[in-house]
Amino acid sequence: MTWIRIDDTFFTHPKTLDLLATAGPDGVAFHLAGLCWCSHRLTDGRVPDSALHLISSQSQTPPSVVEALEETGHWTRNIDGQSWQIANYLEWQESRADIEVKRERDREKKRRQRQSPAVSPGDSPEDADGTPAVIEDRGQSPELTPAVPADDRFEDFWERYPRRDGKRVGKAEAHTAWKRMSKPERDAAMYAIEHYAASGWRPKDACRWLSKKLWREWMEPATPDAEPNRPKEQAIY
Repeated sequence: MTWIRIDDTFFTHPKTLDLLATAGPDGVAFHLAGLCWCSHRLTDGRVPDSALHLISSQSQTPPSVVEALEETGHWTRNIDGQSWQIANYLEWQESRADIEVKRERDREKKRRQRQSPAVSPGDSPEDADGTPAVIEDRGQSPELTPAVPADDRFEDFWERYPRRDGKRVGKAEAHTAWKRMSKPERDAAMYAIEHYAASGWRPKDACRWLSKKLWREWMEPATPDAEPNRPKEQAIY
């Protein structure tokens, strides 16, 4: 969609007053409809004879009004004898070339946006002008909404978590609990897992260890006189 420019003194301009005196409101309506037709079709102000009936229908005026437009100097007959030219069209309206350059620039911008991630890693969401983007609230319950997106560190955590009876179970449940944790909580759990794995204690299932925040009790290595503040479980011998 394009726009036409109309001077705010259009209806008091001497040429418009002359047109009103010659053809009445029909002349003004036909002229404005012609401007819109040219802008929409990017003709740079050229109107072929074949378009006169369409412009006449849109403005609800007779096609013969074009003669009054020629008489008042609003339109001129082209030398091809088959079209008209709106006088001074490109003095006020954008040319076809300028509009096509803008459209291509907009298309290229949209292509880049589709090819690029919405938010660069480590950056805060921003609009193009640098203002913070509005994050849509879809009404999720806070405790069910991940504080940060899931990442590959879960696989690292899962590999480090100690096996119970030679195996680990409940990976999917543990991953769900992991996704509900904030980044600082994940960092702390990754730090604590080393102490937990080295303790020799019979491990709980990973989902419970994460969801109950039991990793907070293993921020220091286990020692004989400083054991975690919870009932001791059977050690693995």
